[in-house]
Amino acid sequence: MKTISKSLSISFVIIGTVLGAGFLSGKEIYEFIDGQDILLSSFFIFLLFTLITSFLLSTELKQTPIYKISYFIFFFGNLVITCGMLSAVDSLFTIIFPWSKGTMIFPIITIIFSNVVMFGGTKSLKNVNTFLVPLIILVIILFVFIPYDNVVIKNGKINPIKLSSYVGLNMFLAIPVISNLGKKESKRVIILASIISALVLSLLVFMIHTTIVGNSLKVLNSDLPILQILSNNKFLYICYILVLYFGIITTLLSAHYPLFYTFKDTFYGNFCRVILTVLCVVLSRIGFHNIISKVYPVLGIVGICFIVIFAVYLLFSRKKQQQDTLKPLKDRV
Repeated sequence: MKTISKSLSISFVIIGTVLGAGFLSGKEIYEFIDGQDILLSSFFIFLLFTLITSFLLSTELKQTPIYKISYFIFFFGNLVITCGMLSAVDSLFTIIFPWSKGTMIFPIITIIFSNVVMFGGTKSLKNVNTFLVPLIILVIILFVFIPYDNVVIKNGKINPIKLSSYVGLNMFLAIPVISNLGKKESKRVIILASIISALVLSLLVFMIHTTIVGNSLKVLNSDLPILQILSNNKFLYICYILVLYFGIITTLLSAHYPLFYTFKDTFYGNFCRVILTVLCVVLSRIGFHNIISKVYPVLGIVGICFIVIFAVYLLFSRKKQQQDTLKPLKDRV
């Protein structure tokens, strides 16, 4: 029972890093998967999420020289995601409160909330995600997938590079958070957490994508496809706006975490965090659509390449350690 509890707690944080505005709105999923066989795509995503998550949870990546060298890329990538989430907050609340357009009042409130949560470390992250993630999943199943008869499953080929870049985007930027979650956990907990999080994410990808394809004429040019589909039902529409905001918060917290703790041991740490907060709000004015369509795909390719490089580096490092351990034994013989 304790193993399952720990695995679920870790899974909720991992899922929370992925369930941002791009994912829950359907825009990100549609950009990466449109035109591909959704069943094969979902299965491919499940396998890749499982492998990469188990690798990240079971490896002390932060202790490797390659991680330290690439820290600037992690910082930049998470800065982009943070700005993207704040931009999504602005777009979302402009729909509800048209008067707020351009004021950035709701992104400012959201990033202040994130700063408050950050002082609690990974424990606060787990608590927020444990509360929000199950709620988000339940709403997607009940309000998005089930009510629609025009759910369409497209057959065709898959694009492994595009799908890999999608998984790479989400996993690469989550490394600073995920690498802390697996500390002192057993292999059983790590494997179970990896399978649960990958299974849930791949199923949600399947549900959201098939719903969008079945309503593609309505949402072809929409920045928030699922929200557009639900617009005819006021109750579902309002509920999903809240879910989108919750999803933005879970991803924002995961992206903001490594940025916040960059200044942990600096003398002017809090001052730097204030400057960072202002910078994120200003850069978020670039726009949600521009960040998802132009920056996300590039970060995805960079992400999957770095994860492969990490894996190869660690493989050779372990082989070298084994050889160094066996060398004195051979000399004795």
